[in-house]
Amino acid sequence: VDMSISDTLDTLDMGYMGLFEAGYGRWSLGVDLLYAKSSQDIQAGNRLFESFRYEQKQWVITPTIAFRAIEGDRHRLDIFGGARVTVFEADLTGRFAFGGEATGGADNDWADPIIGLRGQANFTDVWFFRYSGDIGGFGVNSDLVWNAFAGIGRKLGDNASIAIGYRGLGLDYSKGATSIDTVTHA
Repeated sequence: VDMSISDTLDTLDMGYMGLFEAGYGRWSLGVDLLYAKSSQDIQAGNRLFESFRYEQKQWVITPTIAFRAIEGDRHRLDIFGGARVTVFEADLTGRFAFGGEATGGADNDWADPIIGLRGQANFTDVWFFRYSGDIGGFGVNSDLVWNAFAGIGRKLGDNASIAIGYRGLGLDYSKGATSIDTVTHA
């Protein structure tokens, strides 16, 4: 499946991304959360099926522990490790042309180890550039998982900030009847 951003936004019912972190000294604990729910109705031509409805929900939860390897006046760089937990639910409902419907689906969840780097360069006291990248899976559950982010942000106070940017999230997972090989751009 290759969907444009406009097609993705047409099928997106809800989406959320957030990063929460607490630290002491050079160490920090954090969790990166991503949730998306999408659905789509597809016409089937009224032969056997009148239409299909596809619904998908996905949580990607990434708890990490990080160490501040470099800290300067305007830049910092962290090394981190953790896990990427994926909760995936997909359902396909076929509506028969003669009435009634049939539904099938898959519910899977799994966790993969990850390692990565992240940093922040401060332009001013309130504006910054943030970047992050990680890789994982290593055949534990997924063959490969990766994540990359780059964005511009603004501090809202001593303990909060907001950022806008680009994120790519890759997943290559296969187990039983479920096979997912995707790259998501957000």
